Parts: sequence; structure tokens; C-alpha cells
Amino acid sequence: MNNLKFSNRMSAAAGLTVLAGFILFGLDARAGSAWVRSGMGVGLSIGAVFALIGMITGIMIGRSAKAMADLGSKIQGKPSADQLIQLQNIGKQQATISRISALSLILAVIFMAVARYLGLPR
Repeated sequence: MNNLKFSNRMSAAAGLTVLAGFILFGLDARAGSAWVRSGMGVGLSIGAVFALIGMITGIMIGRSAKAMADLGSKIQGKPSADQLIQLQNIGKQQATISRISALSLILAVIFMAVARYLGLPR
């Protein structure tokens, strides 16, 4: 039960962070389309796309973890061959999604951190 509370709180924090990012981006974008096409605007836009990918993959990780927990609760003693295959498939899926999530969040941080230094040729 405690893991569910933690998971819900992390999901809420992720959602609020993305919402705050959209609000801040919207406030900056009021300067006009020239700002959005500037190095800073492009850098923040690319970072925002990677952040959204990270959030979506984070949600996918949570769902696959729940599927694995549900399957684990059904296993009594030694898992059957079918259950073992399902566990392995879910594990592989989680590993792949986790790599994508980590990479996208790292790229989001990098692009957002260096956005002010990006100068686009005119």
C-alpha cells in the first residue's frame, strides 16, 4: 500500500512539473514568434519534447510494474512456464522503456540547461 502512495505522489509531482513548464513556456512565448524561433526558444522546445517523452515512458513503466505485481500476486509457489514467460516479457519491456525514459530525461535536462547558449544562424 505504501508503494501505491509513493507512486501516486511521484505521478502528481511529474504532472505538476510538466504543467509548470508549460505555463512558464507560455509566459516566455508571449514575447512573440521571434522568441520561439530564437536559440533559447528552440532549445526549450526540444527539451520540452524530451520531457514529455520521459513522462509518457514513466507512466508506461508504472503500468508495467503494476502488471508485474499483479502477475506476481497470482503466482503460488513456483511459477508456471506461461507465468515465467510473461514475467520475462514484462521485465524486458521495463528494461527497454527505462532506458528510453532515462535517455529522454537526460536530454531534456541538457537542452533546457544549455538553451540560453544556443545561437541559431540568421
